[in-house]
Amino acid sequence: MQLLCTAGLEDLTSAEDHHGFEEALLRCYFSLLAEEGPLHICLAGGFKTMSSAAHQAADLLGCDKLFHVTASDPRKFNDSDSIIGGIRDGEIRLIDL
Repeated sequence: MQLLCTAGLEDLTSAEDHHGFEEALLRCYFSLLAEEGPLHICLAGGFKTMSSAAHQAADLLGCDKLFHVTASDPRKFNDSDSIIGGIRDGEIRLIDL
């Protein structure tokens, strides 16, 4: 599992911010497509425009799994180890799309 963040992206307050996010998303997506192994895309978190852009990229470029998540206390899961543990323990529930 990889958690990827865009350096310097604090907030999306303008169309330019969103276009910058989309560019970073597509660069990352193409890089991940070049790697071996399955590509699972999670739509949870961020702004609606961010999950919409990720969904659009998944539709156009493909992925092995597209999903959303629910959790009773999402603030508790802030790194890959806590997320993996939350999934394992049933505290994070995956919803296939």
